[in-house]
Amino acid sequence: MAAPPRQIVQTLMAAHRVLVTCHRNPDGDALGSMLALGRILGKLGIEATLYSQDSVPKQFVTLPLADTIVRKVDPGMRFDATVAVDTGDQALLGDQMPSREAAGTLIVLDHHSSSKPFGDLRWHDPGAAATGILVAELSSALEVTLDATMGELLWCALYTDTGGFRYSSTDARALRLAARLAETGIRPWDLAVKLYENNPVERVRLLGQVLASLELSASGHIASLSVTEGMLSACNADESMLDGFINYARAIEGVEVAVQVLQRGPSCRISMRSKGRVNVGRLAQRLGGGGHPNAAGCQMDGSPKDVQRRLLELLEAALEDSVGSAPVDGPVQDTTWDPSPRT
Repeated sequence: MAAPPRQIVQTLMAAHRVLVTCHRNPDGDALGSMLALGRILGKLGIEATLYSQDSVPKQFVTLPLADTIVRKVDPGMRFDATVAVDTGDQALLGDQMPSREAAGTLIVLDHHSSSKPFGDLRWHDPGAAATGILVAELSSALEVTLDATMGELLWCALYTDTGGFRYSSTDARALRLAARLAETGIRPWDLAVKLYENNPVERVRLLGQVLASLELSASGHIASLSVTEGMLSACNADESMLDGFINYARAIEGVEVAVQVLQRGPSCRISMRSKGRVNVGRLAQRLGGGGHPNAAGCQMDGSPKDVQRRLLELLEAALEDSVGSAPVDGPVQDTTWDPSPRT
């Protein structure tokens, strides 16, 4: 088990009021980590305010304590510390955060291999399959025993960011935590149903339209999906329902890289998944984004068709350069770097 930096533990133990937040458009790891940390702090008698500028996606609204998340922080509130979980860039926190004076000591818990350091105290561990692992290890350092509520929240964080323990980030450390969480009394099957087998019909209809947009490169090694604003409108759906769609493209035989292009006005949000031959995190960084070697994202100006064409050229070149090289080992997960949060 890894040990969190001593200063982080000491700062939290000395705090009376803490703000806990995460990146915009929160996913399962961000929400599970934030909610679990809030409960851990509560067990210590620390007043924790849980804040997200964006609403909780429908997939996660039934998580314990999800209804305690606030979308605005009282301007008059002052905190001894603020903890930002699962966030690799301060810009991803949004523009409604409390001032530096009101926020107190800024603590960052993150596992993204491609990140832009920020904060006063930082625990960055790209070897962790999910930020939820760091929260669980922090609970041990704080001498808080995990209960079933924390178990469910951290299971959400771990399960979603490992793709149900299918991704290359699933290592002994992740599985040890899974066993520890199971011992809290949670029922993994029930949680899997809650998270992934309770889809609104709008999401299923959207999936049909997105899969119909599938395009393969001439080599068959790159698969691309596009999501237009028209699709979302026609299905009465929102972006939070896109979680996991790109994995259908990645799972095609012969495909090395999958791309999902999401239209946002005059630009597009890009998500990329690699099976290991191409370091998409490096490519995303070149394009102003970031993420992991096998899961990354960025933003590009232009229409979906134009962006798909440019990405295809870049990825084909990256595939040619990768011939003969060893596969890139790194986390493959649904969470992506999003430099342009939805407003």
